[in-house]
Amino acid sequence: MLARPEPTGDLRADLLTELTATRAMLHEPATEQGMRVMIERAAVDPKFAEVKQALYRSGTSAARTTLTEAVARGDLPAELDVDLAIDQLHGPLFFRRLVANRTFDLDYVRAVLDDFLRIHSPKHPRQQGTS
Repeated sequence: MLARPEPTGDLRADLLTELTATRAMLHEPATEQGMRVMIERAAVDPKFAEVKQALYRSGTSAARTTLTEAVARGDLPAELDVDLAIDQLHGPLFFRRLVANRTFDLDYVRAVLDDFLRIHSPKHPRQQGTS
């Protein structure tokens, strides 16, 4: 496992570091193949499911901490659903690589991150409406 740099307290920079590491992992052939096998086997083998869940927890822990601390500082709204935020940040990367089987560069990572921050900025006016 790669050592991650210490958080800076700059929300965008810290999340970009995490997402860049995810991008690198998804584009490393052995890791990518291992993830594909783990996902497939976890659906039918409880031991693989346990390992996959542990990998998910450890792989998202730094981003989860970054998001939680950003909420505490007021950089993100208090009502932010951190689990959903993890999905919104990492989901597009995993989908593009593992489902669509497409590569992507750091510009794509930045676009995903910047869209997330734009939507979740406490200064962003939320539209009210009926569902």
